[in-house]
Amino acid sequence: MTILLVVLVALATLFMAGLRVPRRQDVWGVSLRWALAACAVGAILVANMALYKHDTHFDLTREQAFTPAEETLAVVRALDRDVDLVYFYQQQSLAGLAAKSMVELLGRTSPRLRVQTVDPDRNPGIANRLGVKLYNAAVLRSGGEQIEVITTDDREIALGIQRLLRKDRRAVCVLAGHGEYDIDNFEFHTHFEGRHSHSHDVQGMAVVQMEQHGAGRLRRALEKLGYAVRKVTLAVESAVPENCGCLVAMNPRTRFGPPEVEALEAWLRRGGSLLMLVEPDYPVDGQLAALLARAGVKVGDGVVIDPTSHYYTDEQMIAITAYADHPATRRLALSFFPGARPVMPVAAPGVSAKVLFSSSASSMLLPAGQHHAERARPGPTLVE
Repeated sequence: MTILLVVLVALATLFMAGLRVPRRQDVWGVSLRWALAACAVGAILVANMALYKHDTHFDLTREQAFTPAEETLAVVRALDRDVDLVYFYQQQSLAGLAAKSMVELLGRTSPRLRVQTVDPDRNPGIANRLGVKLYNAAVLRSGGEQIEVITTDDREIALGIQRLLRKDRRAVCVLAGHGEYDIDNFEFHTHFEGRHSHSHDVQGMAVVQMEQHGAGRLRRALEKLGYAVRKVTLAVESAVPENCGCLVAMNPRTRFGPPEVEALEAWLRRGGSLLMLVEPDYPVDGQLAALLARAGVKVGDGVVIDPTSHYYTDEQMIAITAYADHPATRRLALSFFPGARPVMPVAAPGVSAKVLFSSSASSMLLPAGQHHAERARPGPTLVE
């Protein structure tokens, strides 16, 4: 910005000087006009050189359509090691050209990101050397590792950078063997719910229904973030593998056997993380309940209903608008929890439990098999 102001002041000064040059046709007058013209050309050349080295980007659109997303800029500015980014764009693709401009802007954001944009039709040798066979693809390299991202979205490139630089390569392990949701299921179906009917047109509110409650889509989202996802069957493996970063039990339908509960306890004792998603009708038997109690959690029976805060007309789909201050819930927006059962923290040696969110003060508990609700204050917890 300072360089731009200096250039503008210099050009304004030359313009004012040009207005004051006498219109004489002798040698002195002509020489003075030529000298001013030469100064103006020199100022323009110097300005171009300065602006080339200190390029400034202005985006006057309300949506900042020509500027990388804030999330992308944050990833690039936080780089602690060098990353080479080669973007192969298609000259005839407007989205590809826009992505080319975006990555070039990113290259000027941090000296750690070295950007090269290539038209593979004009430079097929570079594409062949890096193994790129598609247009609008980014190749990211750092420390001998390389990944390819097919996209025209700068945020996808930022996710690629995070995958490339991820230091923790452990997997998200999902338990199998008890009828859990299948993470290999990617099917989903979108329909619309209106005031009085169900339809497939736009006369209602869009609802996405996913087989297995979207477990397959969750897997794809995790993989896009750079996490490996694998299944673990405790009845076969007898212990949680060492390369698991966390363990997820996604809606088990049958009970865990004693050896499996012992494997879960051993996993927790060595500092492992366990996320259990259990439906209200799932029986938490004595051995599993005792393990959870030693971890500082008590899972109650029944279904929570909330007459005050819920989705549409379904009082059993709890709406949560506020969360406790915790890294696990930071920046979370409005969320819905269908079929919630009460979860409470309990005292346990060496364990601290924190309530992350709770239903409203008017929420009640509907015991299993009954039609009358009892007053309750369930609070899903995270054990630390």
